Amino acid sequence: MQTTTKLVEYCAEVEFDMLPTPAVEAAKIELLDCLGVGLAAIDAPGVAELMRLNSVWGGKQESAVLGYNISLPAPNAAQMNATIMHARDFDDIHARSLTHPGIISVSSALATAELVGGVSGKDFLAALAMGTDLICRLGMAVRSDQPRGALGWHFTAVFGFPASAAVAGRLLRLNQEKMLNALAIAYHQSSGNGQCVLDGALTKRLGPGFAVRGGITAALLAEAGVTGASGWLEGEAGIYQLYFRSPCNDRTLLSELGVRFEGANVATKRYPGCGAVHPYIDATLHLMGNNKFATGDIEEIVVVHGEGTRFLIEPVKAKCEPRNPVDLQFSVPWVVATALAEGKVTLEHFTEEAIRNEKITSLSARVVPVFDSKFSRIDGAEAGKVELKLKGKRHLAAMCENTVNEGGQRMTFADCTNKFYACADFSILEIDAKALRKVVELVKDFEDVRDASELIRLLQPGK
Repeated sequence: MQTTTKLVEYCAEVEFDMLPTPAVEAAKIELLDCLGVGLAAIDAPGVAELMRLNSVWGGKQESAVLGYNISLPAPNAAQMNATIMHARDFDDIHARSLTHPGIISVSSALATAELVGGVSGKDFLAALAMGTDLICRLGMAVRSDQPRGALGWHFTAVFGFPASAAVAGRLLRLNQEKMLNALAIAYHQSSGNGQCVLDGALTKRLGPGFAVRGGITAALLAEAGVTGASGWLEGEAGIYQLYFRSPCNDRTLLSELGVRFEGANVATKRYPGCGAVHPYIDATLHLMGNNKFATGDIEEIVVVHGEGTRFLIEPVKAKCEPRNPVDLQFSVPWVVATALAEGKVTLEHFTEEAIRNEKITSLSARVVPVFDSKFSRIDGAEAGKVELKLKGKRHLAAMCENTVNEGGQRMTFADCTNKFYACADFSILEIDAKALRKVVELVKDFEDVRDASELIRLLQPGK
């Protein structure tokens, strides 16, 4: 159990002074980005329904909910915030692990920091950077001869349980024995599958919330003395053997642990929707920027894809004729048609109203998917190719790599600030401009903050 011991020691003992500058910068960008995309999703389907349940349940007022004048027990508040931050699928992504790290680590840290009280910005950033690093490493350590997107698991949810427990455990200052139990109790709850994407179900955006609620609960149970299976990671019924029928890749999991933090390789999204659709948007915009044609001239749109992108193509009818906003977020045909029809792809194109946009739907109906095994990739996000067959036998084609790979799309703090304000503008919530600026200022110098809990309260109505 040497791998488990090293991992647990890291989770329990990480400190701010261990973080290299890129990890600190990445953590701040991640924090601001999650708050921004959360503001844009206060009214997203699935959020209000979950909020109504929590309002009825009530409970001890431990941690604040983003965009609502309510505080809930810490696990429930984290669940709400993770769901809100993930609902628009505009939150960050780590391509090699196929996870959304920010919603797990940020929502867990925010809720636990309020529960503990008086958590410094440095401690908060240390826990945040560690949680992000951990979920990425856990996802990358899966051994498979297939692309992660084809394995059927929702990796953010599955590995979000132990990552959330680690963040909460670090802020609760659990020792190594209790940290091990926290991760093990979290694993006992770990779940999440990709069927929700195929069926266009709202559970896609709920999965990370389940993970952080379970993760924080696991840390609190461990603090209280509850034990978990010590073989949660390496045992014969541990997470890798049971879920993936193979031991974890120890080298990937432990390489430069505590020295290299994967947060620096987390990409900040420029477009809403699944990160794997982004190269198709880029390819379409490239064709539009370099050629003259009218959408009426388009006879057929061919999208070439690999195995790891198949879930964004099939079922073909649902992807070309989306049934709901979840279908929109996971549809290559939809984003290509949107780019062609609107010349851009923004938050407004992933709503119930957008489904009725005839300019887009008429184009998405002309999309024909073509599988090409050369596009399949075991690690990282696949490239995308778009071909336009126009009247007069004109033929245009463009292929783009996915810029989310290896953190290639991570924004600067200035660019993330612009995205934060844009998301706030899209939000139904009216937050005072001074409060928004205060949030940006706090996050920019978060290592100097004395009490991290003041941040989220700035983003509640009337604050």
